[in-house]
Amino acid sequence: MLNNIQAVLFDVDGTLVQHDSIVREFYQKHIKAVGLTMSYVDSFRAITGFDATAGYKNLKRHHDDHWKLSDAWFNNAMQSYAQLSVKHGLQVIEGIEESLKFLNANAVPIAIVSNSGKDNLHEKLRQTNLAEHFLVENVFAGGDENAPKPSAEILHLAAEKMSVKIESCVLIGDSLADVWAAKVANCLMIATVADKLPKHHSSLTAVLEEEGADLVVNSSQELLQYFKLNINRQP
Repeated sequence: MLNNIQAVLFDVDGTLVQHDSIVREFYQKHIKAVGLTMSYVDSFRAITGFDATAGYKNLKRHHDDHWKLSDAWFNNAMQSYAQLSVKHGLQVIEGIEESLKFLNANAVPIAIVSNSGKDNLHEKLRQTNLAEHFLVENVFAGGDENAPKPSAEILHLAAEKMSVKIESCVLIGDSLADVWAAKVANCLMIATVADKLPKHHSSLTAVLEEEGADLVVNSSQELLQYFKLNINRQP
């Protein structure tokens, strides 16, 4: 594990903001409803954390020759996905702000690295008041001009902006896209399943660890404890 943490990078959906309930309802309405079946873990592998185009390709790859849906289905599903986000609202994951406050209080630079589009991302941060924890120049979106995760592009951009080496950073995320991006960037990766239903924690932990997560935490409290043990506190 990294003993000299210079900066912490955060994903947003499923890491700072609740998102799993949206993914589960999307699965019921647009995947299961048309006769396609996937386990929760398989849908996690295919959808969670990926941008829309990559998620669509992952779904097609998973179902191989059984895929009978058109691009029109995809476009309709994406519109519905946006509506589900509005329906469920934006809720900060319980306890996660304690980690943000702790890091800021101890002068550890923090940044956002999200696959959301730039405008959408800033609106999420504004509506949830999470924006108050981050410098605006340390918010990086992978959904517009930058390559989305699992590309490591926005991780490198964030590290460069904060004047730290990427190898000295920790990425906090909830998906395989986050895990793979961290591995490409050669930085520490801590996965959180705090947003997921407890009954899925063990199976998701196994998948995340298998794919290369350095640590998996079940709750915001576990993440905060990790920071308290591994960050040199300011006097």
